[in-house]
Amino acid sequence: MNVILKMEEIHIEKIVQLMTKILVVENTHFMSNKGLTTLFQFYSNDAIRKRMKEKNTKFYVFLSKNKNVMGFGEIENNHLVSLYLNEEARGYGMGSHFLNYIITNEIIKTNITVQSSPLSISFYKKNGFISQSVNCIEKYGILYMPMVKKLT
Repeated sequence: MNVILKMEEIHIEKIVQLMTKILVVENTHFMSNKGLTTLFQFYSNDAIRKRMKEKNTKFYVFLSKNKNVMGFGEIENNHLVSLYLNEEARGYGMGSHFLNYIITNEIIKTNITVQSSPLSISFYKKNGFISQSVNCIEKYGILYMPMVKKLT
């Protein structure tokens, strides 16, 4: 059985490895070299450790029954900063389960926002998010779609 836990320091290295794989394999055509550099810095060991200490930021880790890291999520207040699953965990409803767990666990009652990569827009729409722009936006070399899910 898969498990969702609050992320601990022992998970950081596996998260960085997962992000490196996801960024290099899946997202290079949606961002410039500047965007990749920005995200590699954002998902570095030190940057994650620093954000884990912030009061309004929470990390969750999605583990397989063998305790392997299958994904992670990061939320700051009512903004979903990150939600990633490895390729093997996709297509079985685990991403939706993980997203709903985070929303429920954080007791978000109003709206939740996300800056979705172009690859994930359909996932978020399937989970009740609405695009806040007609086209994707580029910032810091990263292409994204601002989205919101109204919970009230």
